[in-house]
Amino acid sequence: MTDDANVNSYRPNGMKGLFIIWLGQMISGVASSITFFALPLWILNKTDISGSALAYWESFFFAAYLGVVLFAGVFIDRYNRKTMMLVYDFLLLSATAILLVLESSDKLEVWHLYLSAVFQGVGFAFRLPSYSSVITILVPRKQYVHANGMISLLYDTPEIFGPVLAGILYLAIGLNGILALNLITFVFSIGALLFVDIPPIPRTIEGELSHNGFLREAMYGIIYILKRPGLLGIELIFFFSLLFFRFLRKW
Repeated sequence: MTDDANVNSYRPNGMKGLFIIWLGQMISGVASSITFFALPLWILNKTDISGSALAYWESFFFAAYLGVVLFAGVFIDRYNRKTMMLVYDFLLLSATAILLVLESSDKLEVWHLYLSAVFQGVGFAFRLPSYSSVITILVPRKQYVHANGMISLLYDTPEIFGPVLAGILYLAIGLNGILALNLITFVFSIGALLFVDIPPIPRTIEGELSHNGFLREAMYGIIYILKRPGLLGIELIFFFSLLFFRFLRKW
């Protein structure tokens, strides 16, 4: 047995490994959600309640997200799952660290938040497919329902507590304190990912057939879904549910 195998044998995997990753992401996710809702408050204060400045910030975020999310699955299928999961954390960590330095030195401007929104949008595009795909290689099939329930909480919980805590903490410690808190929480999420043993991606016939080039591979995934009505129906349900939720939250 190799040294790497000996090391990996002591690392948690399966449901235990998923729980450790989930816990780290939950802590970091709530803090990131607080930051996400605190930034509009800072923009409104900085610009004397300018709706256009806030709209620009959201546009940069969603444009970056929509521009990358279609191809994020290609990267996730091609490369190591743990690496792709770390992409999300490191992109958000970098954006948070830069904003904290600028805010601490009194040099933070609204256009800085536009640039950070691009980083956040790109990172968020990797989040859902990365954590959804790791379930099938980390836990047994009989625990898929339990694992998917945990992942759902990972997305819903920060959305629930983020806005409330953002308003309270923004008044108590300001944006500077919120960014510092968010930066600290990345220790938990990145540390959990580095600690857990995530098995390599199993090879499948569909996966081998799809490796024909970046754009072709992205189109292969779309065609794969369109040929399967059941899968297409699930995707459409998720799409319209998220779209409805987004408009409801804005309202």
